[in-house]
This record gives sequence, structure tokens and C-alpha cells, in this order.
Amino acid sequence: MWLRIIFIIFIFITYIWHTSAKWIDTQYKKQIVIFFNNFEIKNKKLSTRVIKLTQLTQKLDKLDYKDNTKINYLTKILHYKINKYKESIKQNNSRRIAHAWWLYNWETYTNSLNALETNKNKYNLFEIDFSWTSDEKLVCIHDWEWSFKKSFNLKNIKNIPSYEEFTSYVNWNSKYKNCTLDSLINWLHNNPNKYIITDIKSNNLKWLNYIINNYPSYRNQFIPQIYDPINYSFVEKLWYKKIIWTLYKYWENDSTVVFYSKKMKKNLYAITMPIHRVENGLSKKLNIFTYTHTINTVSDLDRILKLWINDIYTDKLYR
Repeated sequence: MWLRIIFIIFIFITYIWHTSAKWIDTQYKKQIVIFFNNFEIKNKKLSTRVIKLTQLTQKLDKLDYKDNTKINYLTKILHYKINKYKESIKQNNSRRIAHAWWLYNWETYTNSLNALETNKNKYNLFEIDFSWTSDEKLVCIHDWEWSFKKSFNLKNIKNIPSYEEFTSYVNWNSKYKNCTLDSLINWLHNNPNKYIITDIKSNNLKWLNYIINNYPSYRNQFIPQIYDPINYSFVEKLWYKKIIWTLYKYWENDSTVVFYSKKMKKNLYAITMPIHRVENGLSKKLNIFTYTHTINTVSDLDRILKLWINDIYTDKLYR
């Protein structure tokens, strides 16, 4: 009799123990899900998530968790999430910027319509260099020295060409076709979901105003880069919806950058910085999307993503 009672009690206790263990495990898993949901809301930067989760995983790896199924479960999830975030960063090119319109026939800095057309299925954002002709027309060329000579296979150039002279060079060039502002607008008309990041070597504000006055319906397909925070309010009043502040011409310290970034939140799309600013920790201090330039190898990409940067300008990297 007593043996039966003891056996029944044992079965009952075993059942309760297994049931409670499953319930606790279910509740634990729910807590894990809630933790990650809150974590992703608070840490919008994928690179921030990778860093913080990696730090947490390193701490867990030091523990003896072979017999602790909960820590083991958490660690596996952490590793999974870290790999997932890394792949998302590397493969999501929706905000990656093709520098100088990326490669065309393995050449960089072509600033050509050929490069745009070839790479439009890889990228949505294209950074391009604009320069003024002698008669004050904008054309797609990085400079009138190295880039101009390279594009048109010239040895010497005495003067900056006129617009007519430039277009004659373009028509003559068999390698690729550098764009003019008119031909670029025509391309944007045929590709309404593509955007141009401007890099204007001189008279930046004059050019941005020219776009508004002459091509107002294409304003939203241009994302102007500004080089000094004092220009932000002027560009914002031109009704550009997205503005990038690039720091390669800005020599003030990081604290000054952080100060001004807080004053231009409305239409500030991103801040772009040279690699040395990233390495000095500036991107960690900014509560906005950040870029660095120019990254062209997978090893450099892996290294730079660990330094709290969101994405890159690249001449040829595509993953």
C-alpha cells in the first residue's frame, strides 16, 4: 500500500517538475524575444548591435555553461544574431553609395553615363563629381587635371574647356560618355528611384540653387553634400529633403561636429567622414546615420564596421 502511495507521489512530483520546467523554459524564451525586440529598438545602428552583442557573447563564453541549458540557449541566439546583423550590413546596399558612379570596365572615376547604366541594379545612391566649364556650365568630371586627361587620353591641357569643347570631347571619346547636367537629368527621368549625391568642387551653393531654378521637379533625386555647417540652413531653404554633411574639407574638432549635428536634424540624411575620424571615435558620438570613404576591400569593410559606422562610399566593393 505504502509503496503504491510513494510511487504515485513520485509520478506526480515528476510530472509537476517537467511541466514547470517546460513553463519556465517557455517563459525564459519569451523573455529572450522581448529582450531582443527592445534591444533592436534602442540600438537602431546594426553596427552598434554587433558590437554590444559581441561583448555580451564574450562574457558568456567565459562561463562554464555546458550544464546550464539557459546560458547555452542564449549564447546560440547571440551568435546567430551577430552573424545575421553582419550579413545585413554587408549585403544591404540600399544606402551604400557608389563613389564616382562605381566601376565601368574596371575603371574608377569615370563619372560616365555608362557607369550609371551598368550599375543601376546594384545601387540606388550614386556620388558624382561636378566641375564648371569655362563658360559656367556643370559637367560630370572630377577635375580638369588628372581626371580630365585620364578620361580623354590627353597629355596636356592649357585652359579649362568650354561646354561646347567638353561635349565634343565626350562625343569623340570611345571608352565611355561623361555626362553633362542635361544628360544626367534625362537619365534620372528614366530612373526615378535612383539618387545623385553631389560633390561640387567649387561654388557648391550656386550649383544647388541652379538645380532648383532649372530642374525643380528633379530636386528630390539630388542629395546635396555640404562642406560647412553654416551652409545647412541655406540648402534646407531650397527645399532639398535630404542633405549630407561631408567632413573631408572640414577641419574643426569632433566636438564641434557633434555640436552642429544636433542643430540640423530635420533634413540631415547622414554625416560622411574620413576613416581617421572613424578611428578616433567620432561615429560613436553621433546620433545619426554615418558613412566613411572610400572602402574598396572586404577586409577594410569588416574592420570599419566594428567602429560604429553605418555604411560606406565605395569604388568597387559589392557584396
